Amino acid sequence: MNTMTSLRSWAQDVIACDLCAKPTQLYCNTCQVNLCEECASKHKEKFHHPSHNIVPFIEKDIKLTFLSCRIHPGEKCKDHCMKCDKPVCMKCISYGTHAGHEVINAEKFIKDKKKTIETDIDRIKSKILKYQNIADDCVGRISDVKSKFADLEQDVVMQRQLWHEEVDSMFDKLGFLMQYLKNKKFYALAKQQVDMLTMLSDMRDEVEESKQILHSYNLSTVSAYQIKFKEYREPPEIVVDITCLKTLSNLASESVMDLNLKGFKAMLKKVSKRVMGNINFFSTRTLVDEAKEIASIQTKQKPLFRVALVGGNEAWVSGITNTITRVDLQGSKFATFKSTCQEWPADIATSQQGELIYTDNEKGTVNIVRDGTIETLITAPRDWNPNSIFCSRFGDIVVNISFMKSNKIVFYNGKYITQQIDKDELGIPIFKEGNYSLRMTENNNGDICVSDSNANIVVVLDRIGGVRFRYDGAPANRKNRFGPKDVVTDSLSQIIVSDYNNDSLHILDQNGRLLRCIDNCALSRPCGLSVDSVGRLWVVLCHSGEIKVLEYLTNM
Repeated sequence: MNTMTSLRSWAQDVIACDLCAKPTQLYCNTCQVNLCEECASKHKEKFHHPSHNIVPFIEKDIKLTFLSCRIHPGEKCKDHCMKCDKPVCMKCISYGTHAGHEVINAEKFIKDKKKTIETDIDRIKSKILKYQNIADDCVGRISDVKSKFADLEQDVVMQRQLWHEEVDSMFDKLGFLMQYLKNKKFYALAKQQVDMLTMLSDMRDEVEESKQILHSYNLSTVSAYQIKFKEYREPPEIVVDITCLKTLSNLASESVMDLNLKGFKAMLKKVSKRVMGNINFFSTRTLVDEAKEIASIQTKQKPLFRVALVGGNEAWVSGITNTITRVDLQGSKFATFKSTCQEWPADIATSQQGELIYTDNEKGTVNIVRDGTIETLITAPRDWNPNSIFCSRFGDIVVNISFMKSNKIVFYNGKYITQQIDKDELGIPIFKEGNYSLRMTENNNGDICVSDSNANIVVVLDRIGGVRFRYDGAPANRKNRFGPKDVVTDSLSQIIVSDYNNDSLHILDQNGRLLRCIDNCALSRPCGLSVDSVGRLWVVLCHSGEIKVLEYLTNM
């Protein structure tokens, strides 16, 4: 057990042995370690110290542990060289490399250092509230931006209905400018929100780590501490000006309308008034109060990662082997296919024609299986590896490719790249660098929904790659930190995310509002997701190799 773990255990009711997980009964005053009865003899055998002072735990004598001098065997470093900032022994001071340097007693050095750590902790904690207030304010401002631009968009649509079709081109230009302004302001707030949340997380982690060092009696650990408060500068303020579309005439009685939006000006002369009927698009299906498990499929693949539906009752599944298996709702195997992967496919999907598609990360290819024959559809750019995939409603194959720790999303039409998404309009990376690949899907409105496990966040992009919103799991108020894995959408344009860390699913509307959490079906470590043709949700449980099929919508 490492030092960090033992420090955490110290605060619990049962203090664990430093060599195993059993409760502590003894303590070695010589080595300053907790021991159970079984490990006491092992400790003596492993470290041939002439006098291990092992006593009952309640009689322990916690004291500063001095390091052994690397230069002078048998000597303890009981002083600290201020010039070299290193622990030293008496021989080092007397005639060694530190002779003539200013030294200080190690115990006093540690005492002074811990005072500095306490001050640093207090100063960081004093800033947390400021950062939290700004992060909370970003949420309200983002909502305000959405609301005001929603009104603006509705106003534009209403105006278009009153005027002749010959002005459509003008309104298209207006809509493009409006979208540009909306994205520009939304990106600024969204970026600051992400920065504040990241900074808050770092600050809290720093406080916890500093507290642990504060309680440490290890000279090396304490002396290595670096003051961190100066890294957290005063948080910047941001002011967003909301520009609204203004009509300068009464359209009910006047025949001329002026439009003015950030330098875009147009004057329209009304020829006729259209009468538009009210068209309501709705679905008779809604979320049920509690999801119901209707099937449990044991695949015998552990761990299991991916599921790709074929119609309503069958699916391809893949795990940590290069074999892809087709199963039905009752768990029967219909087919087994051995991929070209050396280890396992990074992802699987089905084409619009129901053909199996998989990514071979090692070979850098996306392959399709047609009549039992493997064909290469896509070869990733040199040095880039293909990961997750999905088939767009427009016929594109969308691939997450990665290089080192960087991720981007690439749209392929055949073998040709038609679009790439990795940065916003300000040139700032949309996705956080890390070891995990992205999981992606397409919503009915054309949005691209992305689960970024490196940032523990879901990012939703419009069709041209602009960030619409980010979801960090906070509205669900779960016990553990949000751990998004897979993401899918359904016929209601709802976004469903598997939360690996909290054994649950988050269901959002298409604008990022949390509608429901599913946590009542024993979803242990959920990862892969898919929705079948009748609206049932197939959930992969990673560790058990099980797939649970859930009904979460009312019947049609």
